[in-house]
Parts: sequence; structure tokens; C-alpha cells
Amino acid sequence: MGNEVHIFDATFAQTTLSDWLDHVDRQDDGDCFIDFLGPKHACLTADHHDFMSVNADQSKTLLVTFETISDFWRGGRQGTPLAWQIAKTTGWACMTFVSEGETWFRDHYVYSFIDRLIDEGRLDAYENVLFYGKGSCGYAAAAFSLAAPSATVLTIAPQATLLPNIAGWDHRFNQARKLGFSAPYGFAPEMAEAARATYVLFDPAMDLDHMHAQLFATHGATVLRTPYLSNITQELLMESDQLVPLMTSALEGSLTQSRLSSMLRTRKTYLPYLRQLLHITDTRDRAGLSTRVCEFTLERYQAPRFRKRLEQLKAKMSPEKDISVA
Repeated sequence: MGNEVHIFDATFAQTTLSDWLDHVDRQDDGDCFIDFLGPKHACLTADHHDFMSVNADQSKTLLVTFETISDFWRGGRQGTPLAWQIAKTTGWACMTFVSEGETWFRDHYVYSFIDRLIDEGRLDAYENVLFYGKGSCGYAAAAFSLAAPSATVLTIAPQATLLPNIAGWDHRFNQARKLGFSAPYGFAPEMAEAARATYVLFDPAMDLDHMHAQLFATHGATVLRTPYLSNITQELLMESDQLVPLMTSALEGSLTQSRLSSMLRTRKTYLPYLRQLLHITDTRDRAGLSTRVCEFTLERYQAPRFRKRLEQLKAKMSPEKDISVA
């Protein structure tokens, strides 16, 4: 794969996992090994020493990520696994588990592969191992972290399980329950108990994510708040170049709410966050706050949607109800 991390053009944006793996297999020059895990999953292991000159400390760190194939085209990644981009700047070795769609990686092919990793001790050569994922992939990162006891787990809005007797209150993924969330590797918080540290980032405004986070907390995880960021937390961290510092802090065991809040400070000028904030204030019928959000945004961006909304808000306000935003 050489020094070029982006390996696809826009025409591949709707590709299947099988097509993507075939393309990588044809391109590969020997630095990436693919394990095919049935029809819906695969694992790619890469030690990208060609990306940059790495020192001994860097090469002793392994990043294990879980993603869906569609994730590879989000945030302008052009078909690239997140771990490959991170390896480009850190020199870490990386292992990427990828799925065709949202599967929570509940598949016997995946279980057998994890069993093999444990039996062969393939991850024991690394001093530091970080398991990372978000949402359904965050569930998998926590559940399969058992492959490397004393690893570090970092997840964003993961589900703890979809078992009805534990998480019957989460109706977002009713169809996914048939995937089976009993053993092996079933209850993610319990699987992650063997980790050196587990960090769960969640938006407290998202009630169901909050409830899953508390299930992790009861099993020793550190839960950290990302207010009003919902599903854009990773994108903000990537665009502000804070994802690698976040991962490094997690590996060092120094990730705290205060440190995370500092990393998220750029959200105040992040347009997707401002859009989300406007949606929240509008939903809660807080016209004054919506007005402030619109005016704050328009001072920094040419944002027609915010301008139109501001005009609507001002038209509804009588003079005596208008607010000062000085």
C-alpha cells in the first residue's frame, strides 16, 4: 500500500465488503494480512512501518479497531480504515475488524478467530494494546478485548448488550436481538473487566446511551460525558486532531473528564455541533437560546440555514419578548 493511505476513489463509495477486500488484496504489497471471517466479517492486520520512521516504543503499541465497511467513507476517508490513518501519524501497528453492516460482530467465525488469537497469544508481543470502537462497534471492542488481557478499551456510545432481560428498554435495535448476545463474548461490560482500563464516552442527553454507559460503570469502567455531541463525537475529535491524544491518554491511564472536556473545547465553533445544538433548543422550544445559537453561528459562518431560522425566530418574537444578545 506504500505511503498512500487513501486507496479508493469516490466510485467505490457503495462497495461491498467482499469487493473492498478483493481490491485491497490485489493492491497489497505484503504489509497487510487479511483474515476472512465468513461472508460478513474480516480482520486486517498491518504493521505500517512504511508510513513513517517509528521508534521502538511506537512499534510496541497495537491499535485494534472495529468498524463497518460504510465507516470507511465517512469523514472524507475514501475507503480507508481509521486505524490506518492513525498508524500514519503514530507508527502503531494496527488490527482492523470490519463488518458488512451493523452486525455487532456476533458471528461464530469472529468468535473462533478471537479464540485463536487467545490460544496463540498473537497480541502478547505488544506492550500496549488499545481496543477502540463506537456504537455497535464499541460493543465489539469491549466484548472482544478479552483477546488481550490488560489491554485498554476506549469506546464511544457502546451498547452493553441487547439481551432483552438486561437491555429490554432499548428498542432502537429490536431486529438485531436475533443476532444473539449470550455467550461467548456476550455481555461487553463483563468481558472488559479484564482490561487495564475501560473508558466509555457518552452523551448524557441520549438517555439510552446513558443507561448502557451505567451498565459499564457497574463493572468498573470510567464513564465520561460528551454533552450534546451524540453521534458526532468521533468526527469532532478527528477534525480537531484530538483523537490520537485521546487514545494516548487512555493508554497512559490519564484520561479524565477534565482532560476530555479540554479536547472537546473546539466544539463551540464546530458547525455540525452548532446544528445539533440548534435542533435541541428548537425541540425544547427555547426560542431565546435558539436565537443565540443562530447569531453566534452567523458571526463565524455563512450559514443560510441558521440565517433563515433566525429570521423565523425574530418574526415570531414581539418587541417586548425580544432578548439582548450583546
